[in-house]
Amino acid sequence: MSELKQEDTTVETKPETRREETMDTQAETASNVSDTCASPFADWSDEELMTKAKEHYQKEQFLVAARMLKHTTHIADKDVPFQKEVEEKAKLLNHVIADLLADVEEHVGDDSEPASGAGQWIKGGEYHDDRRDTLMYYRLEEDLQLKCRLESPVESSLLVPLLAVLIETEQYMSWLPSWTVPRIGVELVDKLGQVGRTEQILRIATAVPWPFKSRDVVIRTCGVDDIDDIQEDPHTTGSIAISLVSLEEGQDVHKSTISNPVYDQDVVHVPPIPDGMERAEFDGGLLIRKCPPNHPCLRNSRVAYPPDEHLMLVGFSLSLDGKISPLFPTAVINFVIQTVITQMWAKLLQVAEEIRAGSRPQHAEVIAARREEIYDWVEQRIEGMFEHLASSSSNKEGAENNGNDKTTDDEKKEVE
Repeated sequence: MSELKQEDTTVETKPETRREETMDTQAETASNVSDTCASPFADWSDEELMTKAKEHYQKEQFLVAARMLKHTTHIADKDVPFQKEVEEKAKLLNHVIADLLADVEEHVGDDSEPASGAGQWIKGGEYHDDRRDTLMYYRLEEDLQLKCRLESPVESSLLVPLLAVLIETEQYMSWLPSWTVPRIGVELVDKLGQVGRTEQILRIATAVPWPFKSRDVVIRTCGVDDIDDIQEDPHTTGSIAISLVSLEEGQDVHKSTISNPVYDQDVVHVPPIPDGMERAEFDGGLLIRKCPPNHPCLRNSRVAYPPDEHLMLVGFSLSLDGKISPLFPTAVINFVIQTVITQMWAKLLQVAEEIRAGSRPQHAEVIAARREEIYDWVEQRIEGMFEHLASSSSNKEGAENNGNDKTTDDEKKEVE
């Protein structure tokens, strides 16, 4: 891909932050929406709900499990840790989904300098070449916390390779870009542990320009399959989401209350901040869903997307508190916004293309070695997503045809 060109896994809780308040609001909104819709689980017994919730949890369908548990009238003491685990993950994942389904375009302001215009969304760039389309938005708060969102349509054949790029964290250093002027780049990616199929704990260290301290961050990843295995559940989004949230020292992550012999690490300890470094805070995630036909990326697209494939939308959001002071150079902040973030996104998509083309032998070896553990499941769930899309499209066409037939009958009666 060419460079973009401009046109109990329960974690111990910490004091509420802006992120926590946002997640709580989104969780309450999701709960209110759920209350206003008919549920297929309303008549199930508590025992049935708990049994099915655990089955779906083991298939990474955490949101289905959470929706089921919401309808229980009593939770046995032995199942309370499981309930808390489900609720914790559901809150993180609902936050990602709500964040990336929100319409940023209508809240975009106009500012010529990225590091000014604090607190408003700004369209950082619209990028088009003959292979990819990308939109980038950002918001810089007064305390210099950076909020960013990127979106790119992709053909459906790229989804499994794209997920492989994200999952194989031990390969990150083989493709992540870095810069010498200014000195910015990832220097270390350390996988501290894995407590589930999509749940990894990573420590990432990055270089920043002298005389400022390098930064590190400890991130917990968690993926969810919300692809409508239960056809009558009106709340499924037909999407795959991955949550990324930072951890602080002391926020140790324990293995799941649902035993899995593959991931039996009892606890993953979050290490202390190394000498000479600052620890950043991060939250964000990725959402894969059907690309809306009127998505802004498609207005000026020059890409010939394959007509025989589903067109999907990959969205990424991040909120980063890099613990930087007003003394931090504005030029470096602008460089991160305008260059680092967009080029890392471009590289992510490029590596996915190379995996699909078979030109990444290291990734190919890892995927082959982990096929039974994870990639058979990934491919199965992607196929499930396509079936969901085909079914939704068929149902929509059927409803439209029924409407047309009814109109025709009415017109016939009128004529008679």
